[in-house]
Amino acid sequence: MEDARKGIKISGDVGDHPDEYYNRNALPVLKDVVIKNIWGERVQQPGLIHGLKNAPFTGICLSNIHLRGANGPRNLPWQCSDVKGAAVQVSPWPCSQLTSHQQTGACSSSF
Repeated sequence: MEDARKGIKISGDVGDHPDEYYNRNALPVLKDVVIKNIWGERVQQPGLIHGLKNAPFTGICLSNIHLRGANGPRNLPWQCSDVKGAAVQVSPWPCSQLTSHQQTGACSSSF
């Protein structure tokens, strides 16, 4: 990818519901997601992964991801909340919730 605002975006709260009768207690489960082999140039923010407070995203695996920023002060770091996972061969290095570089869990089967 080239000239992108965000390289990767996964967000659990999109602020929209089908109608007023939706079940407020029903929460999505997002786990064991593998994202790999992504390259980018002039990417303003490498990634944003926001799970839900009562339903965090787990088992996220980032592998072989290289997202170079644009020249200048507008580059932003990774942003993560309510997420757990691992990262192998990722640059720039992701947020602390995804910094396990052990090839276990979701990342062990992605190679």
